[in-house]
Amino acid sequence: MNLSLKEQLQRWKEANRAPVKAKPKVEKPRRKKQETYSEREWRSLMGMDMRTLRRGKGGAYKG
Repeated sequence: MNLSLKEQLQRWKEANRAPVKAKPKVEKPRRKKQETYSEREWRSLMGMDMRTLRRGKGGAYKG
């Protein structure tokens, strides 16, 4: 029974099947959307639009 080398290899593979390990899925870190702020929002975040107390006649007043 002389089988070709290719046939012998196929039969050997069928007889000696190794269990195939499944690769674990690797999750990519999700990118966050980059926030863009308007000029007005930047001013309010930095506190430039806040009312301040000033000295005047008769005490301090908000100006």
